[in-house]
Amino acid sequence: MESHKAEKNRSKKQIKKNSTAYLCQREKANGKKRKFLDNMTEEEKHIKRAKGRKYYHKKKQEKKVKNIAEMTEREKRKQIKIWKEVTKKYREK
Repeated sequence: MESHKAEKNRSKKQIKKNSTAYLCQREKANGKKRKFLDNMTEEEKHIKRAKGRKYYHKKKQEKKVKNIAEMTEREKRKQIKIWKEVTKKYREK
């Protein structure tokens, strides 16, 4: 009985991000999500986008999301660096 609980706790343990098991798990989860999104009807997609916009505007009002103009110089540099890395990674694909 106790060994069963120990196994459950062990399975909840996070996998290292660079490991092959983690990458395989993420690839499987992303595929599942992609398949779900592809099977959505136009109306469902419209509702999902509207919900996402509503969520974004709520976060914006709570000042949890900043516009680039509202950021400090340090935050701007950090964000631009992230954007450059993401763009570079996208172009390599």
